Amino acid sequence: MQAQVWLEELHVWLSAVDWEAVAAWPWWGTVGVGLGGVAVGAAVGWRSARKARVDLGAEEVLTALERVVRQDYGGALRVLESATVTVDAPPELYLAMASLLRSMGHAERSAQLHRALTQRPDLDKVLATRAVIGLAGDFLTLGRSQEAEELLGQLPRKIRRQDALLALRRNAAIRAGDWKEALSAGGLLAKRTNDNGDGVSEIYGRMASAALARGDDSQAVRDFKRALSASKANVHASEGLARIYVSQQKFSRARSLLERALEHNGDIAPRLLPLLRASSPNRQRYQRYLEKLAERGAASPWVELEQAELAYEAEDFDEAADILTELSQRFPRSLDVREAYLNLLIAIADERTIFAEVDRFVAVVKDELTRFRCRSCGYTAPHTFVACPRCDAQGSVQYV
Repeated sequence: MQAQVWLEELHVWLSAVDWEAVAAWPWWGTVGVGLGGVAVGAAVGWRSARKARVDLGAEEVLTALERVVRQDYGGALRVLESATVTVDAPPELYLAMASLLRSMGHAERSAQLHRALTQRPDLDKVLATRAVIGLAGDFLTLGRSQEAEELLGQLPRKIRRQDALLALRRNAAIRAGDWKEALSAGGLLAKRTNDNGDGVSEIYGRMASAALARGDDSQAVRDFKRALSASKANVHASEGLARIYVSQQKFSRARSLLERALEHNGDIAPRLLPLLRASSPNRQRYQRYLEKLAERGAASPWVELEQAELAYEAEDFDEAADILTELSQRFPRSLDVREAYLNLLIAIADERTIFAEVDRFVAVVKDELTRFRCRSCGYTAPHTFVACPRCDAQGSVQYV
């Protein structure tokens, strides 16, 4: 009886969820898919209890849900697979299975299930829509962006204009290079979510990158400027436009862009500082700028490492040693700081001191530290990035 009450309460909650919007969530291929899929299974369990069906009872639903919560996707999938052996297994179970398969990295198998559901002539319209959206998500995961965009374009206008589906449409169009559709969906999404222009800015930034790839610098400049006009916090656009300006020897414009980008995200400093140095023919002015950053504690330890490198190049080894010694105390597990300190010692210290530092450096390396993390999805990497290699979020890097 308690299980029946729990399932009925869960059904009330699930009934309030906009499942088309949930299915279009950009992170549909990760943990959210698994949780959403088994939640669908829970709804099926409620309906089964109401109709006295035996294909998936409350105990199996709770078991599958518990396994997904502790990230045992394989166990949850086995529960759902065992429930689909009956001839009249409901389509919701197959949707749940497809969701779990994709969360486990089996997008091909997920696509097979979604495609089979879309071909059912008597399938409920809501379930058919969810199957189409799921198949589009599979195609995006598999890199088949054009097919994903075509599927989404066939959905009814009312559904295509839902907020979460707008995000999926925008992402599909970006990957397919359909900039008109990307701007259309991105513009609608920006108005509804009040994202301060970040979405449209990202699209223009990607358009600029595409223009650079085909060698059209003039178009890239225009699109980068549009991206920054929509959102001045677009680090990707600031860096891209600054690189063009440096190549054109428009150093003042490049510095302005790079300094503003550093204000928005100091963790991108190891990527931007070399470019900022290249755009600063006046070395003393550049050093004064670094001093201001260091006084504010901004972009550490990268600013201090840059100062140490400048001191080393000027053969001011005492100054470089003071900076790196202080950094070693503040960042004892930093590979970058340890590497810079070791390089300095190799140039100025005796062998005993060098070998002692080598031992400490090796100890840090053995820990296999990941130094950068994406604020959006949690992806970690040894090197900094402008766009996350996993979720493609821009300007999301954080130094660990």
